[in-house]
Amino acid sequence: MNRHKRPQDRLKGGDENIERVTIKGLVIPVDWDEKGTVVAVAISTHDEKEYLIDRDEKGRELLHFIQQEVQASGILRESEDKKKIIAVQRYTLFAHKKRIYYSEKRRSKDEKR
Repeated sequence: MNRHKRPQDRLKGGDENIERVTIKGLVIPVDWDEKGTVVAVAISTHDEKEYLIDRDEKGRELLHFIQQEVQASGILRESEDKKKIIAVQRYTLFAHKKRIYYSEKRRSKDEKR
């Protein structure tokens, strides 16, 4: 995991437990509705840490990539019960030797081989 340590990566005027981070790992399901549909995911990193994904627009996009490797950047915060939660701002999907980039500013995806 790449945690930024520069002072500008800390959010100003907010909780000291909130920072910008970039992590890489597998998208895994963590919550299901009564029909068995996945409604929440997390990223499980290679060092076996688990980061819950915020259920905002970018977070819902990751529901389509269960069991796929991604690199995600965003705002990290801790819940009251000490779970790590990321509000994803952009992510890169690693699939079939292609990198597919998604960002908060672009709606379309750009592929690089």
